Amino acid sequence: MDLDYEPVKTSKAARGKVTGGQSSDGKVKKHCLKKVTGGQSSDGKVKKRGAKSVKTDDDDILLKDLIQQSKKDRPESSRVKGGSLRLGSDCAGVGSEFLALKMIIGDRVKLRTVFVSEINPEKRKALLALHERYDDKIIYEDMAERDVEKAPSCDIYCAGPPCPSFSCAGKGAGLSDARGRVLLSCVEYILCKRPALSVIENVQGLTTGKHRKILDGITTALKNAGYRVKAEILNCQAHGLPQNRPRVYIVATLTSAVGPKFKFPEPMTLPANYLERFLVHDVEQHTKVSKVAAKNIEKLQQQLSGPSGSNIVLDAHSGRDKLNFMYDVSPCLTKARSGSHGHYLMKHARFMNIFEIGALQGWPKSIVQFMQLHASDRCLGTSFGDGMSISVLCRLLPNALLASGVVRKKCLNPVWDHIPECGQMPGAVYSKTRL
Repeated sequence: MDLDYEPVKTSKAARGKVTGGQSSDGKVKKHCLKKVTGGQSSDGKVKKRGAKSVKTDDDDILLKDLIQQSKKDRPESSRVKGGSLRLGSDCAGVGSEFLALKMIIGDRVKLRTVFVSEINPEKRKALLALHERYDDKIIYEDMAERDVEKAPSCDIYCAGPPCPSFSCAGKGAGLSDARGRVLLSCVEYILCKRPALSVIENVQGLTTGKHRKILDGITTALKNAGYRVKAEILNCQAHGLPQNRPRVYIVATLTSAVGPKFKFPEPMTLPANYLERFLVHDVEQHTKVSKVAAKNIEKLQQQLSGPSGSNIVLDAHSGRDKLNFMYDVSPCLTKARSGSHGHYLMKHARFMNIFEIGALQGWPKSIVQFMQLHASDRCLGTSFGDGMSISVLCRLLPNALLASGVVRKKCLNPVWDHIPECGQMPGAVYSKTRL
């Protein structure tokens, strides 16, 4: 569904300044609020304070400051004719947006990463290895350390800021949480450097309740800065992946762009028994089962009347009162579950392995095998769990790239509008690039 926006209502309180940020794993290296009126001592020095000390009332102050920043007159990021396509990524995880772009444009356009940020050392090692595989020399930057004014310009900017602050499964602290304020740092980069195309992904909780004003404020700020902004909730299971994963995607293209109007991809219907294509067969897996998981598995077996031939996927660590399971579709792969054997395949009597978790996020097996050389399965699992879905990006980005004017249609690999018979890249696009 498309989301309609109204300008956010802001108080007359004094404005603050948002800078810095953090990685997609939710850890805060340095809190990203350098200055907020009311957070200083009488001598004018900035007090060091954790996320809990920031009041919810600061939401309006921070959003108002963001909107004020958006009214500054800044030049657009200059595009070098005939040059490479420059990518900038914040909260990059292990590089799903980079791999998606490689699949979409292949070798037809040179893709060059000008910066990434990822604070987790193990994820960063795997991320660097993935880029080096494609001879892409990247510049690593820490959002908490960089001066946004001096940050490199890019043509495409992607970010998947931490979601617990906006998730219904979390505390819903919003901008009161330092992790939530990373979202504003991402928008601040867009306002400052004005890339041709920006894509931000987060949980659907950002579109509802008290968090809606944050999305409204971001949209207002981007529109003030000369962007066309569209946001839509896309679910993996409507875009080629049998996983129930609704996420909001915010797409911003400059109003000066000469490309066609951006449209979100139409949903697809998955064929019956589609999950089987994503599973690795003839696998022996001996995983220690926790007491909670064992109890939930036994409880579901009792609920099922006789042996079931259906692919039932159980979130083995779901709550005591209600089991979370789905038929022929996996429940949402979260950071916690994907990193600790959280999804149980009832038909096959085993937990999902790392290749299946990766496949349900659009990662080809060959790439997962390569990444295993540089990171543990636990690290990769958590990265897949809190990262963007490659197949969704492969359906979203072609139209976004054309709308932004950074590439022509002839530069894109053909997009499949139907479910392909393809084991390596199900539900997305065909790529001639070596994966």
